[in-house]
Amino acid sequence: MRITIYAPNINLSPDINDYLEKKIGRLDKFLPKNKDRQKMSSLEMRIKIERESARESLYKIGAELILPRQVIAVSAQNQDIFGAIDEIKDKLQRELKSHSGKQETIYRRAMRRIKNMRIWPGEFHSKRKRGRK
Repeated sequence: MRITIYAPNINLSPDINDYLEKKIGRLDKFLPKNKDRQKMSSLEMRIKIERESARESLYKIGAELILPRQVIAVSAQNQDIFGAIDEIKDKLQRELKSHSGKQETIYRRAMRRIKNMRIWPGEFHSKRKRGRK
């Protein structure tokens, strides 16, 4: 996953960058899994960090995770930049769990419909052969 950080008018220290990449990097295990891993490695995360103009001590962070068919966007505000990063991670984790649960439910529902079909292709041929004898 590529992480793009945009922080106008804020000098981000290497500690903040490392902390951000460490926290966001943990979200890889919640990403949707496909058969071809190359598709999932091309995901992009955009993070924008700003300071509130009226209150210099308030940090505002917005994050967008671009999935193949969906964009997950979350934002958080906190007086501590590390606290805001933690809030972003928690919100993204919740959204990714919800997204993967929905995908799994859709897959299971489709498989249940196929299972409940009255005539399976193998059964149809076997019944037909029995009738001819």
